[in-house]
Amino acid sequence: MKPSRSSRILVRASRSRYLPVALAFALSLAVTVPAFARPLVVIDPGHGGPYNHARYGSFLEKDANLLIALELGRQLYASGYDVRFTRTTDTAVSYVDLPTWHWTDHWTYAPDGVYWYSDAVPRDDLQARCDIANSLGADVFISVHCNGAASSSARGTENWASSHDILGQQLGQYVQAAVLEQTRQRDRGAGVTDFYVVRWTNMPALLVEAGFMSNSAEGAAIANATWRRAYAAGIVNGVNRWWSTAPTRPVHPRYTARTRPEAAVMASKAQWAAGADTLMLAMTSDTASALAAPLGTAKLGAPLLFADVLGITPPVAAEIARLHPSRIIALGAEVPDAVLAQAASAAGIDPSAVTRLAGAEAASTAPLLSGLTVSAETSTTIVLASATSPTEALAAASVASTCNGALLLARADGTLPPEAAAYLADHRPEIGAAIAVGTVPDGALAGLPNRVRIGSTDAMQTVAMNATVARPIGYLWLYCYNPLVPMDGIIAATAAARGAGGVAVPIAGTTGLSPYTREWLENNGDRVYAITMVGDYATLPPAVDHYVLKAID
Repeated sequence: MKPSRSSRILVRASRSRYLPVALAFALSLAVTVPAFARPLVVIDPGHGGPYNHARYGSFLEKDANLLIALELGRQLYASGYDVRFTRTTDTAVSYVDLPTWHWTDHWTYAPDGVYWYSDAVPRDDLQARCDIANSLGADVFISVHCNGAASSSARGTENWASSHDILGQQLGQYVQAAVLEQTRQRDRGAGVTDFYVVRWTNMPALLVEAGFMSNSAEGAAIANATWRRAYAAGIVNGVNRWWSTAPTRPVHPRYTARTRPEAAVMASKAQWAAGADTLMLAMTSDTASALAAPLGTAKLGAPLLFADVLGITPPVAAEIARLHPSRIIALGAEVPDAVLAQAASAAGIDPSAVTRLAGAEAASTAPLLSGLTVSAETSTTIVLASATSPTEALAAASVASTCNGALLLARADGTLPPEAAAYLADHRPEIGAAIAVGTVPDGALAGLPNRVRIGSTDAMQTVAMNATVARPIGYLWLYCYNPLVPMDGIIAATAAARGAGGVAVPIAGTTGLSPYTREWLENNGDRVYAITMVGDYATLPPAVDHYVLKAID
């Protein structure tokens, strides 16, 4: 269901070339901003501190950028936007070596050992500006600059968006037209280039060049507060007009419904159109027992459905009947017997065809399901993750699903539930390798052969590294979800396990893409052939659709 959006038409105030600038500014504020939640705009005053570019006499660009940016923020806030700044004083944003983007034969996001003030391009300082916008989950990023040239005749205003950013390019067209209405400057166009701050922000991003400080007339204008107000008003008008078009509307298919059990039904219908021999059933109150479900999907071809406090709801019962499974596997001890009886009745099978996989704790389900899905005829790989990190557990399930892998989940302290310990004892002769995923302690795999680790202390980096292992070649189908909603992650991961090239991609709904997720997407974007979003619009906003597109374009 598409979220409601206001479709109010912008009120365009007519302007004469000869109107005083103050009147033009007043009229510009009459432009109506759309009536929904306040969008967040991060404003980036370019340069600062020891870094400067252009000047008009003793008036430096870094100071002009800040004055324009502060005025822009004031007007945007008055027009209904939330506003944050990358800097509000004469300082660089970063003086340290940060993880930054650099290219060898692929994109790498990591520290490069070069400090910004010793580099011809201030990459660390620029990355710090991107980090602020990305961490806030901004809706729009605007970097404010003034131009300079060797020739004093150069003049006019322009803006730039990334070649990977369709929405940023659209915004640039609106802003350029609106600024020209206000200032009557020479039109240098809305261009496309991959300046660092517009390339590596997740959201639609624009870099504006207000005018040439090396031109005496424009330099004097930029030094004038009234002119700066008019220029800022033009940007605001452009942003308002663009935002009124609902630019971040959904673009990808989405598994979402009134309830999350119904979202799982939606995924089941999409992935199992012809029915299924085996069905997995879990409780919405016990998602920890369902973390191993992708393994059951990959190995048994089984969809996963959920019951809740109301039992088997009518939509879930109808889907069970449509699937018509001959076997039902209950994941965890919390699935009531009455619910299992309901499920068997809906499937039209005898209750004896229902198997419950439950042990001493939720993490026990993984080894019990592995016992049903992993062949002992060949060498087995043990894949171990922490049960306390659903994101890492689902990544581990993906790796286990693509090999002859058994998934085990450890407690927070790295110890194993009794069922996992029993699995290791029973299958030790056929264990050929062991993989620790993410933050699970090394000691949990002590004594097993060929031990390796995939991941780091950052869960998003762990997921990206596991995706590289699980899907090293071939086309990719992304199933994006918010990692703060484990149930959506389980739905995404089971859907990914069902299809060729499926990858569950966690994307935090409030802050967008982790840089490590984006790194993986940047390097594998040419392999992506389909994208499905999993979750409601409150936890996974439509803007996320465009975050992903900007990363894979």
